[in-house]
Amino acid sequence: MNNPQGRKTFLWLCIIIPVPVFFFLSLALGSVSIPLGDLLTWLFTGRGEEATYGRILFDFRLPRALTALLAGAALGVSGL
Repeated sequence: MNNPQGRKTFLWLCIIIPVPVFFFLSLALGSVSIPLGDLLTWLFTGRGEEATYGRILFDFRLPRALTALLAGAALGVSGL
């Protein structure tokens, strides 16, 4: 890639694409794995078939993942 604009676009894609992937992985994986379909149902509708998944998701994993995302962004901005 000799094109500086193409290189910049490639670097941005390498940064932006993994963030949602790892965010959803942090929500789905743990000592109790939540299937992707149930995870999306709980996130977008607020209810699902397995009540335990909702409790795990909203009480533990979502606050932890959002805190990690915001703390990482704050550390990135403070280092700027």
